[in-house]
Amino acid sequence: MSLAAFPQQQEGDFSVVHMSLQSPELRPTQATEKLTNTHYSAILSKLMGLRGTIGIPEDLQIPNPLSYASTADYVVANREFNMQLRQIAVRYLEMQKVIDLVRTRIQEDIGDSDHQIDVTLATVGSDGRLEKCLPSLYETVAYVRKQHNGIHLELHQEISEEIADITAQDAVTRMVHADAQDPLMRTGIFSHVEVKTFSSSNFLHFNDNPALKAWPSRIIDALPLGVDEGGLIPAAKRRLLSEIQGPEGKKLIALEDDRHKDARKIITRGGADRFQGKDVQHYDLEKREMYYDTQTGAAALKHGPLRTVQTLCYWKLMQALRLAENGEPLLQQTPTPTTEKLAYLADNNVLKFQRHAQMEELRTVYERILWWQHRAGYAHHVESQPVLSLSPNEAAELTELLRGLDARVREVAKKTGS
Repeated sequence: MSLAAFPQQQEGDFSVVHMSLQSPELRPTQATEKLTNTHYSAILSKLMGLRGTIGIPEDLQIPNPLSYASTADYVVANREFNMQLRQIAVRYLEMQKVIDLVRTRIQEDIGDSDHQIDVTLATVGSDGRLEKCLPSLYETVAYVRKQHNGIHLELHQEISEEIADITAQDAVTRMVHADAQDPLMRTGIFSHVEVKTFSSSNFLHFNDNPALKAWPSRIIDALPLGVDEGGLIPAAKRRLLSEIQGPEGKKLIALEDDRHKDARKIITRGGADRFQGKDVQHYDLEKREMYYDTQTGAAALKHGPLRTVQTLCYWKLMQALRLAENGEPLLQQTPTPTTEKLAYLADNNVLKFQRHAQMEELRTVYERILWWQHRAGYAHHVESQPVLSLSPNEAAELTELLRGLDARVREVAKKTGS
């Protein structure tokens, strides 16, 4: 579906999707009008100027949360935007150069230039879930399959640095971010690539590094860029399944349970968190403010409400996989988008709701909170405003949303064996 299919609203014509949790009508403020104008003049003027050239789709639009009649319409438009970004990456950016570099460097490392090395690039995190709101560096993993022993950790870093060098030269990076103040915004889309080798005994750990925690979710939500010719993503999920059902499986599940509980604590503490040993406030609804600041670690609704739902899905899926006689179909068919994941896991009795309507309510709440997260992201990335001020009605809506989300998640977690 093209983004052009979604009608743009006139100023003053803003409404929210109907929910069982009553949400007050959203009205534009002077701040959001200014944000909208700056958004389209500062970012779209650059990226949109490339439409129809060098692989940029002619109908590419960065969806503005305030420009859609309902939250559901915005979520669909943002999903389409994410898919178009993937098309740009596959068709034009330096993806094949990245794959060739990884393959060549490993062949050099093992001293066998003829040895078959399978490499697949995949996006993870919000890129894998198709929930990213603004163009930024992709969170990317290079899955590598070879018969020799795992590559040494120093080579992971060397490869990542070489990838950054070649991808900083692609035309999109040069033309869109040439005058960016932040040096990170002048790097290529594949500047930070994690390298994962199947032969490593630390496959679930970031960059195969045993000193870092395991992240099963980065495999659950892995979405290949381009064609996965070697079938490495399904193979990675089979490897994850064997780890979950193996001796370390209980520890992996407990780790995801801890992540879920940490996310829920942010909600119960009114947005308070700890980040790199420091106190961080992500939002304060009593003050009617949301905070988004990459310098302090404030991330609005990301680490608390959104991650609460995401980790519920990962945790309960892993529990079910450990007990399943044949868990591979369940894992392989789990969708990456969170709202689709909720429905799929409920249909397969992994998440137990009393009524189907309760699952739909949680999906709707998640979408609305994602909408708010993206609005806060605009205020930070476009307006350079780390604080998004809320009207009394907006603060009341968010308070009700978070109360409903926390209650529903607690109920489902308890029913499925918290």
